[in-house]
Amino acid sequence: MSSLSRSSSRPSATAVGAVGLAVFICAWAVLHQGWFARGQIIDTPVYQAYGWAIARGEVPYRDFSLEYPPGALPAFALPGIGTQGNDGRFRRHFETLMFLFGAAIVLATAFSLVALRAPPRRAYAAVAFVGTAPLLLGSVVLTRFDLWPAALAAVALALVVSGRLRLGHIVLGAAIAAKVWPAVLAPLFVAYVWRSRGRREALLCAGLLVAAAVAVVLPFFVLSPGGVWDSVVRQTTRPLQLESLGAALIVVAHDVFGTGAHMVSSHGSQNLGGGFANAVGALQTLLQVAVVVGTWTWFARAHRDRAELVRASAAVVVGFVALGKVVSPQFLIWLIPFVPLVRGRRGLRASGLLAVALVLTQAWFPQHYWSYALHFSTPVAFLVVARDVVLVALLVVLLVPQRRTWDDLPVSREKPYGATVVVRRGADVLLLHRAHEGPKYDGDWAWTPPSGARLPGESPEECARRELREEAGLDLALYRVPSASDDWTLWVAEAAVDAEVTLDDEHDAYRWLPPDEAAALCKPDRVAAGLLDAYAHGLDRAGTA
Repeated sequence: MSSLSRSSSRPSATAVGAVGLAVFICAWAVLHQGWFARGQIIDTPVYQAYGWAIARGEVPYRDFSLEYPPGALPAFALPGIGTQGNDGRFRRHFETLMFLFGAAIVLATAFSLVALRAPPRRAYAAVAFVGTAPLLLGSVVLTRFDLWPAALAAVALALVVSGRLRLGHIVLGAAIAAKVWPAVLAPLFVAYVWRSRGRREALLCAGLLVAAAVAVVLPFFVLSPGGVWDSVVRQTTRPLQLESLGAALIVVAHDVFGTGAHMVSSHGSQNLGGGFANAVGALQTLLQVAVVVGTWTWFARAHRDRAELVRASAAVVVGFVALGKVVSPQFLIWLIPFVPLVRGRRGLRASGLLAVALVLTQAWFPQHYWSYALHFSTPVAFLVVARDVVLVALLVVLLVPQRRTWDDLPVSREKPYGATVVVRRGADVLLLHRAHEGPKYDGDWAWTPPSGARLPGESPEECARRELREEAGLDLALYRVPSASDDWTLWVAEAAVDAEVTLDDEHDAYRWLPPDEAAALCKPDRVAAGLLDAYAHGLDRAGTA
């Protein structure tokens, strides 16, 4: 038996996506005006050379060198069709393609927000932020292909949080083949499936992910193994780029204290040369790997719901960017599909910091970039450091643990931390199904009696009454029964046969079941044990009444 929750008040993905697209279209139009159109530093001539070579029938990696993975080829080949000899036409076609990829990010964000059951205000605000983000970052989004892998990664996340796990992993494999950075998401996705759907499904999803990536890369590797391998080496052996945190600090030290710094152009960017810069780059790489692996480990060690998957995904991508040896301006595009999805006050702070990082990037790129790269301009160097420090602060906000409820309320720091109410109706007990993982989810914490965390200053009984009233719409007499731990309290309530259950937004179904059947649905085991203990104490009390 089930009842309707208040989910009907939530907006549809169509409505949220429409608002996001409207904002994105306006932002994209403004990007071509005034300030944004001046002094651009563009990569489209490189892409154009690739696209026209493909149009002439040349095979990438075998007939010409390419620094990007095979999955990036559509971003170059499609604008090259019918544009040979016309630079302006190629760029217009390329920008149109990037517009479509940006729109895909907006729509994927909308679907993710609806799947995550975001309240209307949060959903519209988040998708509007994503639509506005290109304007905050500036014209770099028009002339880099990074919207393509970012769109694939955004779609992959939207599919996974919507329950389309296998398809989501296939799309993530395609994203990795387009640009390697989405690989940092793969362990999180697989761990999430393992915890929520079991080992077999997780291994199948992992296999599909690898198969999708291999299907894109393998044909080109067979034709030119050396060419494909060279593109990998070029991307993984880059020196300390000027825009990275370590390099920017070295430049500031040089400007302020005269410590010395030497710029070297290589690998398609401006970098710092010398033994000290190389040592700083190695240290940053170690720190980057530690943060990425640490985030994977934290996520995999316990059950995490979809909201935690989103937070971990945002954190691992931010850590990969903020602590990397290379922090090109377009890398901030990678963060746009993830950070605005983080819920609660943490999400608001994270989105605010991302907005600051985007604006700080545009403050020096592209108009003042060469003053920094060629002359180590002190004001610009401080802007670069400020941007990089904001990215690190964003990482901290995403990773620091917080004791708050699913709907972002503070949690008591003193025992007992919460309460569970076992509601009896005759010989049956009430179970509620959490909506966070979708209606088909039956893993840990899927089915539980009414329960929740105690708020600061709230008594255990007040906590139990509030949770019962909020989650099930019931206001019943309660009596406390012994609990196996002083961390959590157990309560029993008696409901009338005609008691009407009204679910909140945290739940999507309920059942009245005999205690043994109810305990079989409750996971982990301590939830089932608590239910049976409370029910037994309830029988004892009824027998002595």
